[in-house]
Amino acid sequence: MTASIDHILWAAPDLDEAIAAFHSMAGVRPAPGGDHPGRGTRNAVAALGPAAYLEIIAPDPAQDLTGTFGARLLSGELSGLIGVMLTSVDIKRAATLFDIRELRYAGPFDAERVMPNGKTLRWRLLIPEKSPWGLCTPAVIDWLDTPNPAIGAPAGCRLACYRIGHPDGDSLADLYREFGAPIDVFRSDRPIQIAELASPIGPITLTGTPHAATSLLD
Repeated sequence: MTASIDHILWAAPDLDEAIAAFHSMAGVRPAPGGDHPGRGTRNAVAALGPAAYLEIIAPDPAQDLTGTFGARLLSGELSGLIGVMLTSVDIKRAATLFDIRELRYAGPFDAERVMPNGKTLRWRLLIPEKSPWGLCTPAVIDWLDTPNPAIGAPAGCRLACYRIGHPDGDSLADLYREFGAPIDVFRSDRPIQIAELASPIGPITLTGTPHAATSLLD
């Protein structure tokens, strides 16, 4: 496979504050994208190229957050870069790569959200669970018959490189190589994700140190 980066996820406890923070750093203001019913989250997006984007994900105060992913974001347990979604991937083949490594995963399953303009985005996901690499493990998305959110999102930034460090970086690097993903994986003392962006006001770096035992579905 030859995968590409579809989007990177930047978690925050407050969406409006995160939008303002990114605007201050990059000179581009992410636009509200919509909510995720049942997940307790809402997002904002900014393009990082013609087919890649930044997703800021944060709690949705309009939802009941009890037991949701949004509750974890509100607590500050997860913040900064927490994951990367790959596209241009055969989802069945991706599931096989997980099976070979005896990694648990959810999917493929379909999801959707309504954008502020009233249009509905629909997509298919394959999300790893209980992985020894936690949130450093790649997830996979297929946008089916709907456009990538990068199209029409506030532009001006570009993803220059994405790097992932992990104590078991060698094995994780093998997985990313099998996906054919353009991600530099290296050994580090603790899990870390690093995105280097070019922006209208200069280069910026986003980082995150997600706990190894977590999943996007926790």
